[in-house]
Amino acid sequence: EAPLLIAFYDPRSASFLQLREHLAETAGELARLQARGETLGRLGACDVTVHTFLGDQEAASFEKGWQAPTKQSFKFGQPRFYPLIIMVYFRGQREGEYTGVVSAPQIVRYLRRLNVPKGGEGLEDAAAVGKFLLRTGPLAFGCGLEAGTAPAAAFDDAARRSWGAFSFARAPAGACDEAMGLSTPAAWPVLAWSQGDGTSAPPRATSNATVLSNATAIAAWLSSHKVLLEMTPDNSHIFLDKADPIVTFLVDASDGAAKQLAEGMLAGVEALLERGAVQGGGYQYVWSDCAEFAAQFGVEGM
Repeated sequence: EAPLLIAFYDPRSASFLQLREHLAETAGELARLQARGETLGRLGACDVTVHTFLGDQEAASFEKGWQAPTKQSFKFGQPRFYPLIIMVYFRGQREGEYTGVVSAPQIVRYLRRLNVPKGGEGLEDAAAVGKFLLRTGPLAFGCGLEAGTAPAAAFDDAARRSWGAFSFARAPAGACDEAMGLSTPAAWPVLAWSQGDGTSAPPRATSNATVLSNATAIAAWLSSHKVLLEMTPDNSHIFLDKADPIVTFLVDASDGAAKQLAEGMLAGVEALLERGAVQGGGYQYVWSDCAEFAAQFGVEGM
C-alpha cells in the first residue's frame, strides 16, 4: 500500500499553466523509482471544471483561492494567487493537504517520509538507529519510551498527527545514546530531533516531562528546530498565513554554495538562541529564487 496524491486544478488558472510540467516530472520520477523497486506512491489529477462534485467534496478550499484572469507576477498580500491543491490519501482515507513545494524532488522527499509507518518505526538497536539517521529528514526519535505511559501515548499521537512532516522512530534509550552520541540525560525517556539525510549536524534532545507528555507540545518542540525551507509562489501562502516573521534569503536557485551559506547562518542563529546568548521569538527562515522574488524587494540585475 502506498500513498496517493491527487492534484485538484483549474486548467484556466496560472497555477496549472506554471506547475503542470512539475506534476508531469513528478509522475515520471515516481514511475522510474517504481521500476527500480522503490514504490513511494502515486500521483493523479482532477480537473475541477469537469469533476465539480469531486472538487467541492475533496478540495473545498479550492473555491476560496483567488484566481487572476491573466498571468501576472506574484505579489505579497495575495497569498492565494496559486489555487492548485494537492490532497493526500492513504488506504482510502484523506490525510490532508500537501503544503510543500510542487516539484519532483520535494514531493519525492515528502513521500519518503510518508513511507515511515504511522506512529513511528520501531528500531531495535544502535545499528538500526544509525541506519535510520540516513533517512529523509527531518527525523524525530522517541527514546526509552515505555508502553502504557503518557509519553509513549503522546509520541504516538504526535507521530500520527505530523505524519509526513517528520520521519518518526522509537528506539531503546541505550540504542539512541550509542548511535546519536546523546549526553546521558538526567532522566529517560528522551525526545530527539535530527536533520536526517546522513548529516553530520548533532541531534538535539529534551527530557522535559511537560513536553514529552503532550502531543501538541511534542510537535511544537520538533517544529522549533529550523531547517532551511524553500518558499515559492505556489507555497508562499503557507508561510504568509503564519504570524511569525519571515527571514528570506534570496539566491540564484542553481547556486548550491549560496544555499549552504544560508544554512550555516541559520545554524549559527539557532546555536545563539539555544545558549540564550540572544533573545528571539518564533520566525520562519526560507530561501527563494531571486529571479522570482527580486522585484518585490527592489533587487536589480537579475
